[in-house]
Amino acid sequence: MMNTKIFDIEVNKEYKKYFKKSFIVAILAFLIAAILTKIIIYLDLFGLKSIIETQVESIINEILGHFPEGQITASGLFINNIRVLFLAFISGFIPFIPFPIVITIINGIVVGGLLGIIASNSSLFGALKMLIFGILPHGITELGAILIAVAMGNLIWITINRKIFRKPIAIKLNEELKYSIKILFFVCVPLILISAFIEAYITPILIAFMQIR
Repeated sequence: MMNTKIFDIEVNKEYKKYFKKSFIVAILAFLIAAILTKIIIYLDLFGLKSIIETQVESIINEILGHFPEGQITASGLFINNIRVLFLAFISGFIPFIPFPIVITIINGIVVGGLLGIIASNSSLFGALKMLIFGILPHGITELGAILIAVAMGNLIWITINRKIFRKPIAIKLNEELKYSIKILFFVCVPLILISAFIEAYITPILIAFMQIR
């Protein structure tokens, strides 16, 4: 089978084709969860605003709890995001429930919930500023890495389930693992490292600038 490349990592064409589909699914799951959560909170639909706000704040507080004395550092952010990265990938080995996609949806809910809380407490413009200055600078690399891990974990989840139900598989599991591990360590981990430094040292400056405007 002819080979091609994903992020400069050599893979076979079949893997690249299915990876692209899985990556699109991960992006859509995140966007739908984020947009719906933001709308629900901003418009207070179905009386879910307070419930989602409580859950989002709980998740954020749990994340902050990993940092000593609440001090956010690049190393702490890196370790926390590496946990999420590998959880998104490894959860693909659990059959029946698509945990990689579940993790994506939870991340979408947190981001959408945060923007929804800001929009409902201040304005849509305030939420837009937070998105531009407080989330996107580090979020592009961080979320990109996590969604790549989700896409690969989801492919493994599909292969394992197809093997369990004795259905034909497009790519051998050992091939998926070989490609996935290379992409994880040579693409995703560096992206997480970059995002940790941006979030620790650049994002606070941008947020301060945003508050002055």
